[in-house]
Amino acid sequence: GGITSMTRVGDDVLCGGGDGSVRLLHGYDRGWELQNETSVSGRVMSLFPSADGAEVLVGTSSDKLYRMLTSDLSFTELIVSHTGPAQAVGFGSRSDCFGSISVDGTLRVWDLSEYTTLARVTCPNTVGTCFDFVDDHTVITGWDDGFVRCYDVDEGALLWEIVNAHKGSVLCVKSFRDLLVTSGEDSVVRFWNPRSRELLSQHHDHNKAVVAVL
Repeated sequence: GGITSMTRVGDDVLCGGGDGSVRLLHGYDRGWELQNETSVSGRVMSLFPSADGAEVLVGTSSDKLYRMLTSDLSFTELIVSHTGPAQAVGFGSRSDCFGSISVDGTLRVWDLSEYTTLARVTCPNTVGTCFDFVDDHTVITGWDDGFVRCYDVDEGALLWEIVNAHKGSVLCVKSFRDLLVTSGEDSVVRFWNPRSRELLSQHHDHNKAVVAVL
């Protein structure tokens, strides 16, 4: 990964790497000794020490900001966010938390009281486009690969998926008690049995992409 960021901490140098490593070095010219090391999630993009040098802020490519003590390189997560634009946001049954889905392939559930992430769902190599909460623990999502995927929010686990639900991106999913409605880039609105995922009916009344269903 190589060195991606450096900063001076007293007489030492703190180096961040492309592999997520953070190393504290002591030395001079060509003679350097490793004093301590740790690792964080993602590439280390920035290191910024406090005025007294007791701690350093570590920014990474994996949407996280850490507060790290220079004495032992222990750290806590301060901020987490999407690394790309959010495609959709929405509430479930609770007013103190909401969800967001992003082009970075993640869906996050946010706590509005603490402004922290309660849960995260990841679908690699895809773009998240839409979602709808089934209940406080389950969410149905749409993706640019045409798949509809249902996740256990607490565990981040895939429960089921509808393969090729639409040609092109799925642009809207709406979950009802006995019905799942989806629409897509292919101008089609489809109705599914949410338990068996059987296609019940479909409508081709639009000439362009259907972006919302109410």
